[in-house]
Amino acid sequence: MPPLTALPFDIISQIFVRCLPEDPSPSPTEAPLLLARICRELRDVALATHHLWDTLDVEINPKTIASKVLLLEAWVPRAGNLPRSIGLTYHGGGRSQVHDVMLSRNEIPLLSTLLARYAPHWTVVNLHIPMLGLTRLHPPAEGFASLRKLVLDCGSFPEDKENEFCAFLDSPRLRELHIISRGSVKPISLPWAQLTILRLDNPTVVQSLEALVLVPNLVKFTCRVSPVIGRTPLAPPPLAHLESLALVLSERHAYPLLLQYLTVPALLHLALDFHDPQQMMALELPALITRSRCSLRRLSVKLTSRRECTEAHYRELFHPLHSLEELEFIEMHAVALETGLHLLKAHPELLPNLTTVNIEQVDGFVDPALLADLVDSRRHSPVQLKTVKVSSPSPPEYMMP
Repeated sequence: MPPLTALPFDIISQIFVRCLPEDPSPSPTEAPLLLARICRELRDVALATHHLWDTLDVEINPKTIASKVLLLEAWVPRAGNLPRSIGLTYHGGGRSQVHDVMLSRNEIPLLSTLLARYAPHWTVVNLHIPMLGLTRLHPPAEGFASLRKLVLDCGSFPEDKENEFCAFLDSPRLRELHIISRGSVKPISLPWAQLTILRLDNPTVVQSLEALVLVPNLVKFTCRVSPVIGRTPLAPPPLAHLESLALVLSERHAYPLLLQYLTVPALLHLALDFHDPQQMMALELPALITRSRCSLRRLSVKLTSRRECTEAHYRELFHPLHSLEELEFIEMHAVALETGLHLLKAHPELLPNLTTVNIEQVDGFVDPALLADLVDSRRHSPVQLKTVKVSSPSPPEYMMP
């Protein structure tokens, strides 16, 4: 077999790109730095392969932050004209919790330098930095001209203008925002009206609604709601462009507390991660559908609890969804899943426009005979159930009919 160096440059480059970890880091034991240490010939290939250098995930602390600035200067230019992504995680004082540390006055300029040096080139920025460090970052003069996605993992923001965060205010292409925080988004100054994708982790219902007021052009919203209720929420204006809504929560009563304030006339996809079957009864979906006058096309259901799920639970969930075409069950226990399938088989009038059922990663065995009976029960309906797909470790994936 000829040596690797005998292969064409393009082939070696493709091999090297496939060696990259999910989050490339400046580690001498991982690609791309490891690839540059094999031999001179392969080092030249690695340094000339732009895709090896377009993503960087860096952990910094008070002792290494200055050296990381130098690393960035050596790493980033090798990406050529490709879009670049950076992730920065700050650890200070030997503590394990990012949110509990404070940045010194000397560290703030260095941290700003890490972002600002190549600010026009970043398309994705992922920051795991203490809140007070973020609020003191200096925005680069040229802004973030290429930034499309921003992730902020920063703990809680104080609700005062003194600690306002505005480093990314000048980001004309920013469309996607992910905030991992227990605080209000009010101190975060961003081009909110541009956003089309928003994900919030750990906000209260009130904080979720406060954020929705800021994003009139939102198309996709994902929220993992905190069980804390807080003060009385204020409903945002109708979300006229929202097509996809995903809610994840473990507490029983937070779903209706959020949904009862939303009006979503363009909603097409609703994803619900239930903890308890009783949440299905508390959803108030009929009120949401009636108020919004939306034509929901796809419903994704995930039920993490193994508590008994009755036909009454499913009937409450399915009853208002006359326009639904695709039903998806994810990571559900087979017993709870089969209860819903039996209901759909016995009552074809439920979900009358259903054409597709997808079942992913089911916990247990789903009886193929039940799936066949479900398809057969709707064979003479005006709209037939055409596809039932099961993807599970056991049995292997199969498709019907």
